[in-house]
Amino acid sequence: MALYVCRDGDAITQEDLRRMARLMPPDRRVRWKKFRSDQDARNLVVAYWLAMFGLQQESPEAAGLPWRYSRYGKPAVEGTEFNISHSAELCACGVSRSEIGVDVQQIERSLDVVELAEVVMGAREMARITQALDSHSAFIRLWAMKESYVKCLGGGLYYQLPSIDLSGLSEGGGEYRGLQLETWRHGDYWFSVCTREGGQWPSDVHHVPAETLLSLAEQMGPSVNQEASSKDRKSVV
Repeated sequence: MALYVCRDGDAITQEDLRRMARLMPPDRRVRWKKFRSDQDARNLVVAYWLAMFGLQQESPEAAGLPWRYSRYGKPAVEGTEFNISHSAELCACGVSRSEIGVDVQQIERSLDVVELAEVVMGAREMARITQALDSHSAFIRLWAMKESYVKCLGGGLYYQLPSIDLSGLSEGGGEYRGLQLETWRHGDYWFSVCTREGGQWPSDVHHVPAETLLSLAEQMGPSVNQEASSKDRKSVV
């Protein structure tokens, strides 16, 4: 189990980014074309190849398998779970043999955290946020923890977020309803990972340069597309 992070995706040129996008499977290319935000479109491409890199490192036999999706859109491959998150220019992907949820959030000082907290936080969580010395950081930490928790369960934001009360957990996380949440801050970002067995965070974090992802796309892209095309032909038959 490990977490892979790319911080310099913005360094990829537009030409290289388009080439990396064309080397993704058809379903990912369709999603890429729908994004109106350049940053979101870039992050989708970088996150895809970061996930492929993580799968290749942790479960090589799974790296060439097609992604399958839950009813809520959470991807996985047979025998291996993974989860993707991105915020601003940073992308992250956790890979595990069991359920995993990952979230990374940039601390945005422009946010009205009290107004947002009233929608997604419970009363005790609201109290922790308003009493904190840095309310923005406190809100983002709890928000990242909630996101990683529901992503681990696979239900996305269909859960009633205020009912998930994480106010009793420490700044570094803890156990909640049988799952292990671990959080840490690095610079202007909060990271949160939710798993059943826990991990050694942030020591299990591996930083991957964008240049490495570009090389991987050029290496794996043709075979990835061939697998996707073969799957499509079988589904038609």
